[in-house]
Amino acid sequence: MSDDFQCYSLTHEQRVERGRRGCLSSGHRPYTDEEICYLVDNYGIISLKQIAKDLGRTYFSVVDKRKKLALKHFTKHYTEEEDNFIRCNAFILTSYQIARKLGRSRASVAQRAMRLGVCLLKAGIDSPKAKYPQEDIDMIRALRDEGLSYYSIARKFEIDKSYIRQICIPDVRLYDDSYTYHLARLRQVSGIDCQN
Repeated sequence: MSDDFQCYSLTHEQRVERGRRGCLSSGHRPYTDEEICYLVDNYGIISLKQIAKDLGRTYFSVVDKRKKLALKHFTKHYTEEEDNFIRCNAFILTSYQIARKLGRSRASVAQRAMRLGVCLLKAGIDSPKAKYPQEDIDMIRALRDEGLSYYSIARKFEIDKSYIRQICIPDVRLYDDSYTYHLARLRQVSGIDCQN
């Protein structure tokens, strides 16, 4: 009996086991049940790149496994509650935090916010890039108004002199928080609309 004919006479479980052994012998790592569950549970919620990173696998391995599992991403329409959540938390949470709360991808939340006319951009102290609390910023500006040099303030707060200068020049840092930024943005938009 030839090997080809013998291969067809094997049961499904035997063929899976042979494939697993061949996979291991060639240096590949088969997916565990936990990894498959993680992929199925998080598919469509977080990106495939992030899933690959979490599982310690390559992006193309995860894409291939998704195809083998026949996972399809169905478009889930936004409810009124989700829209209200995005509107209410635009000043407070980042797009990533909103996406995690709603169980959606960051790109989906950003796109939905744009359709709702909600800006998720954070400015001033609300920005995730903000390094210092508002009290320190106010104190730095007050010291500069009293006549202290950038160098003296920089030594006092142990901050780079160029950053102190950025904080003290109002044209560079126009907005102290997201609320002020969004109000200014609305005034600009309404001003442009009135001109048309």
